[in-house]
Amino acid sequence: MATCPDEIVELLPWYVNRTLDAAARVDVERHLRECPLCQQRVGNLRALQSALTDRPQEAVLPHVEGILDRLAPPSPAKPNWQWVWMLVGAQARVIRRDIWSASALVMALGTLITLLSYGPSQISVGALPLVWAAPVVAAGGVAFLYGSSVAPAIEIELASPVSPRLVLLTRLMLTFGFDLVLGLAGSVVLTLVRPSLSLWPLVATWLAPMSFLSSLAFLLTVLTADPNVGFLVSLGLWAVQSTAGTVDRSGLSWLIPDLTAAAARPWLWALALLLGGLALWTGGGEERWIRRSM
Repeated sequence: MATCPDEIVELLPWYVNRTLDAAARVDVERHLRECPLCQQRVGNLRALQSALTDRPQEAVLPHVEGILDRLAPPSPAKPNWQWVWMLVGAQARVIRRDIWSASALVMALGTLITLLSYGPSQISVGALPLVWAAPVVAAGGVAFLYGSSVAPAIEIELASPVSPRLVLLTRLMLTFGFDLVLGLAGSVVLTLVRPSLSLWPLVATWLAPMSFLSSLAFLLTVLTADPNVGFLVSLGLWAVQSTAGTVDRSGLSWLIPDLTAAAARPWLWALALLLGGLALWTGGGEERWIRRSM
């Protein structure tokens, strides 16, 4: 009895499943017309296929159902606050620890220097050290929220039911919220020790630039996958802003606008929302996360 060609025998399961292309199917059928052994093999494969198809579906064990229920995402109609708290706690551990400590240190120094240097007749609110420290601190922290160094277990994150955009939003809220609390605490201390300062004008002076620079740094980091780019560009922009305060802006207002001015706040808020939303939308693409993390 002649030996059946190995390439034909290997194609028999695909022939039974009807997944062969036309050319391979013709070769297999030509061989089957002359080979009783392969005809028997095809018969056995079809019998096995029929047995597996007619096999009753086994019930899922109770403990398996419990595991599946725990892995399922919470219902949007009934927010699971425990799940939200677990998400926040998990992302707080992912964020680099030096971001928290560096932010607190720079904010504390900005508040202290402001206390020592402030004089109502000598310096404006827009030139206070705290006003210049808060945006840089926030932009620096937010710039380091995206990238493979922040998400070493990216495959596990993508396999979870949590959206990558929700993960990024949680990190953004944690970092920006931490810097916001630090800035508010420093502003409260300043207004208590220096009664000539008003709380809301002081907060409004640094909050709008802080939001804008943070969104800009975040977007640049997402687009380039390099936190240093986001931080250095925002830092450079703020440095140009600080040096421009020492020159006459009358002829340069279109080129170097005063980001601490009250007139700049509406468009700074608008830009912050636009850039932040674009960064979340771009950085939340699963394929982009995988490509950037490799």
